Amino acid sequence: KTLESVLVQDPGADEMQIEVVDDCSTNDDPEKVVREAGKGRISFYRNSSNLGPTRNFNNCLRRSKGKYIHILHGDDYVENCFYSSIRKMITNEPNCGLYGTRSFVMDGNGVLDWISPKFTELKPRGQSTLPYAQINSLMFPGVAFRRDCVEKTGGFDESFGHVADWDMWIRLMFHHGGVLSNCPLAYYRFFDQNDSSRHIRQA
Repeated sequence: KTLESVLVQDPGADEMQIEVVDDCSTNDDPEKVVREAGKGRISFYRNSSNLGPTRNFNNCLRRSKGKYIHILHGDDYVENCFYSSIRKMITNEPNCGLYGTRSFVMDGNGVLDWISPKFTELKPRGQSTLPYAQINSLMFPGVAFRRDCVEKTGGFDESFGHVADWDMWIRLMFHHGGVLSNCPLAYYRFFDQNDSSRHIRQA
């Protein structure tokens, strides 16, 4: 479902790189899924050892080729108009470092639980990052960002665990500004068995 949500919006290989970076999976066969779903359109790369989430996100950054980057977790997906909406934000505010939308939050069975909070500050410049320092309302699948801004501010901080995304969103908005849409266009899974829930329970 993750791959299908991207492929249905595919503008072609000249405009979009689509690659699955497998962090040395042991419980399933992601390469087979990529082969069957992608039919040659999606490239596949398997890490030689398990890097863990944050280091693997940085590996995704290193392997990406585009000016703008969007990373999807293996169980998340986006609406059919996600990339056209991000493109419109980029056209209107080309100098920002981050472009984001709200997200639908689902349980492990894909049933809608809630919608991420409304954004209180949508200005691309001079905005306060304080609301986002208090709570992370930017879910991972709803965020795209500019490569050169990431290179200037640094990638995901590998000293962090599952808040490395939150940290980078704040740095990108603080240094380069961001454009945020209150329209939910991404789907994020949050359930008892996933890593985020486990870390929250462990505080």
